[in-house]
Amino acid sequence: MKRQATFEGIGELPPEAGNGSGGAREFVERARGRAGNAYAAARDLAEAVDPFVKDRPYATLVLALIAGVIIGGLFLGRGPRVIYVKPRE
Repeated sequence: MKRQATFEGIGELPPEAGNGSGGAREFVERARGRAGNAYAAARDLAEAVDPFVKDRPYATLVLALIAGVIIGGLFLGRGPRVIYVKPRE
C-alpha cells in the first residue's frame, strides 16, 4: 500500500511503523516539530520585513542588489585551483 507524502498526512503511519528507538513515528514527530518551527520563523521574518518593503521599495531593491552582488562574489568561480606536486627523484 503506497501513501502519498503530504504535510497534513504525515502523522498517519500504519501501526507496523513501530514505537521503538529510531522508529518512524519518533522521526515523523521530530520532523513535524522542526517544520513547524521553521514555518513560524519564516512567518515572523516576513511580518517583520513587510512594512519596510512597502514603505521603502527602492531601498529594498538596492539592498537586495547589494546582497546579490556580495553572495555572487563569494561563489564566483575562477576556474579550478590545482596544485601540481612533482615527486622527488
